[in-house]
Amino acid sequence: AITLAQDGQDEAAIEHIQKAAMADTAHPSPYYVLGSLYHDTGMVVEGLWAYFVFLQRELNTSRTTWASQFAIELAFSSVSNDGEDGGIAISLSHLDGSSMNPLLPLEMFISLHAASRIENDSIKEPVAESIAETLAVVVRASNDLTVEIDPYSFLAQYLLPDIAALEEAGVDEPFAWFVVSAAEVAGAAEWLDANPEQVDALVQHLQFEAAQRDQAVE
Repeated sequence: AITLAQDGQDEAAIEHIQKAAMADTAHPSPYYVLGSLYHDTGMVVEGLWAYFVFLQRELNTSRTTWASQFAIELAFSSVSNDGEDGGIAISLSHLDGSSMNPLLPLEMFISLHAASRIENDSIKEPVAESIAETLAVVVRASNDLTVEIDPYSFLAQYLLPDIAALEEAGVDEPFAWFVVSAAEVAGAAEWLDANPEQVDALVQHLQFEAAQRDQAVE
């Protein structure tokens, strides 16, 4: 997959890295590479999901920092300053012809929320809070706004369940703040320190999910 990606064959690379993820769902590396490939091809929802799944498996490495930073970049990537009238322009990656892409409603929702957190071409202060709110929105909306997704697709079977589980466990907010903290955004670590009960709930959720994956592999 990496060789294909370096050769510019992104679609073939994604297909192979998906097979690697399917072969061992507990291993974090395929999701990191997958997030990078989706990121490079401008696939906002897919990239965010892949990075979020990776970040539930690898919590404290240099890749954790990079994945968190890339996820934040992706969450705001469809929003740009409109040079003509000073407004905000939104570009969507899933406007692909006459057929409705099942991820378009979610991508649009994420983009509109991200746009609401932009002021004077910058993320509104406090920046950490604006970013955390946007990432939490991704988690909360992912299940509700993807009802048309193919249930047998890789996205539905290997990425979406881990995102939906965060919402179901009620840990979407501390997870979002964990990502912002891992990205080294000022103020995020202070939120984690000030909310130990929510952080503990997130840790327990991640430990439970890891145990479930290990049991499935065995």
